[in-house]
Amino acid sequence: TEALISDKRNKDLLMAYPLIPLTGEDDLLRRYAFIQKFRKESKKFGAQRIASEGKASEMALRNLATRAGYADTMRLTLRMETKMFEDNRELMGEHIIDDITLTFTIDENGKADILVAKNGKALKSIPAKLKKHETVLALTALKKTFTEQYRRAKKMFEEAMEDGTVFSMGEIRSLSAHPVVFPMLSKLVLMSGNTFGFPSTDGLINERNEAVILPDDAPVSIAHPYHLYQNGVWQTYQRILFEKKIVQPFRQVFRE
Repeated sequence: TEALISDKRNKDLLMAYPLIPLTGEDDLLRRYAFIQKFRKESKKFGAQRIASEGKASEMALRNLATRAGYADTMRLTLRMETKMFEDNRELMGEHIIDDITLTFTIDENGKADILVAKNGKALKSIPAKLKKHETVLALTALKKTFTEQYRRAKKMFEEAMEDGTVFSMGEIRSLSAHPVVFPMLSKLVLMSGNTFGFPSTDGLINERNEAVILPDDAPVSIAHPYHLYQNGVWQTYQRILFEKKIVQPFRQVFRE
């Protein structure tokens, strides 16, 4: 089925693909990644193909979420992106090959990179002789995976703000250990009722820099600037971002 979908760009088979019985969470992750890969490959074609394949991919993800018992594609995506990180955790950190040290890092903004050094001296790139080494290939593939994950999460959070998607505080807490997703989320203003703030493991840090404790079942969403305006805190958060030099992953507080 995967071969037919990839070779013929068969959208009907893509939408039916999630209905084939699952064999576990690893299989679920594999299918999730396959659908995301299909959607990404659409960029090679024209605008009409991008639109039609994008809709087919969205339906395939919706079918996969339903088949796996998730309430919606957002919950499926959060779980799959987290599992992707968990499955590759052992590749994080330092790897030594001969006299070359490779360090897989993720910066404070959630961007992945591979740092290279020889005898303690930084190099600009991985030496050509190591390009086909098993560890180097694995690290390079992981960097690509996390770079794509960053882009997906960025798009997902912006759409969640536009759609008014409601999460639970427990779901937000579950992302706190994710080095790609949480640095992005930590720069966004969330809301729970009339309480606004940046996320923390306990709840929200409001505009007065006070910790507001929230239970796991508390409803939380990504605030739209209109919500900030309605509650009289829009200019306050604009000032906080400006003073603390916080660069958001997409325009939220300074949205036109």
